[in-house]
Amino acid sequence: MPEPTPLPQRSLTTRIIRNVAGRFTSAASDIAALDSFFHISQVVLVHHSNCGASHVTKHDALDSIREKRPDFPVAGYADLESRMPMREDNHKSLQEDFEAAKKCGFIRKDLAETVVGFYLDVESGLVTRVYPNSSGNL
Repeated sequence: MPEPTPLPQRSLTTRIIRNVAGRFTSAASDIAALDSFFHISQVVLVHHSNCGASHVTKHDALDSIREKRPDFPVAGYADLESRMPMREDNHKSLQEDFEAAKKCGFIRKDLAETVVGFYLDVESGLVTRVYPNSSGNL
């Protein structure tokens, strides 16, 4: 039986950024800031089934805001809607986040090239690598 090979003796740290719906655009500035302090080596996007953000539509959220803030200017709703993290299609939102991370202008280019996307099925516990696929494409 061969001798076991010891693991490298180096310290690894994982920084986890959680946010509403796990959307990249909401976390991008935090990633850039953390990278300036700690030099991040990879960005991993994880979306999961039964996400609370997939149970509320943008329309529902906007209706709630209109009810709670009737003084909010109508002109502001288009901008607000474009920034809302709700997602109705987990696969599509993961693809959108992967593409946004790759194109983000203030994340280091070499860091943007490391981005991978995973999908977690919370019922089965199965994690599937979605982006990039085995051929390196979307």
